[in-house]
Amino acid sequence: MVALVVGSLLSVINQGDAVLAGQPINLLKVTPTFAVPFLVATFGAWSVARSIARTAA
Repeated sequence: MVALVVGSLLSVINQGDAVLAGQPINLLKVTPTFAVPFLVATFGAWSVARSIARTAA
């Protein structure tokens, strides 16, 4: 969910001028725009889960 919200916001910021001008969107820029927040959120969740597991053991 985080990646969807953050990726959408960043896409509007990065590609908004192209959309408003009626130009095509650059998928090479849009793909990492969604992938990076997804990977960061996934790594954060994994890191917290790992920390909790270590503390409980």
